[in-house]
Amino acid sequence: MKTAVKIITMVLYLFTLNYLTAVFEIPRNIYFIIFGFPITLGGVFLIEYLFRDKI
Repeated sequence: MKTAVKIITMVLYLFTLNYLTAVFEIPRNIYFIIFGFPITLGGVFLIEYLFRDKI
């Protein structure tokens, strides 16, 4: 169950980033790669960390 919630959270996070780039009309050029990729990667790692099993 926890894995399903983690996957749903990641999908919603990625769709939200994609939606925001469309709303604010951010062009997909080198600046999108420079700023968008680290934000996406950091968010995915943060979600991974928050849903990690704490032993």
